[in-house]
Amino acid sequence: MKKTCRREFLQTGAAGLAGLILLTGMKVFSFSPDANTIDKVKLGKTGLTVSRVALGTGSAGWENVSSQTRLGMKNFVELSQHAFDKGIRFFDTADMYGSHTYVREALKVIPRDKVTILTKSRLTMPSAG
Repeated sequence: MKKTCRREFLQTGAAGLAGLILLTGMKVFSFSPDANTIDKVKLGKTGLTVSRVALGTGSAGWENVSSQTRLGMKNFVELSQHAFDKGIRFFDTADMYGSHTYVREALKVIPRDKVTILTKSRLTMPSAG
């Protein structure tokens, strides 16, 4: 039996997959979630049911700025609306991300009673002296 190196294995596998796609017209990696495809789960013993996927608002969030707030207010609201339309009903925010005002604006176009918001706050101790 011929020993196959990693490169040959990957090339053969890719060629086989490409052939399968061409022959069957199969769509690969096409996932378009909607409000009915996002799983809902119970949040501990709170009685709340939330989407398994949350809209995070603090990627690279620090000192009141995050990747999401850098989008600007209009784009953030559009992103939030898109997430809601796709079934995401759980929003994660925090003081540190600077996203509270952005989420507030998004809730002007998203029904507040349809989303659960998780937020975190910082506790700073006054300096002694």
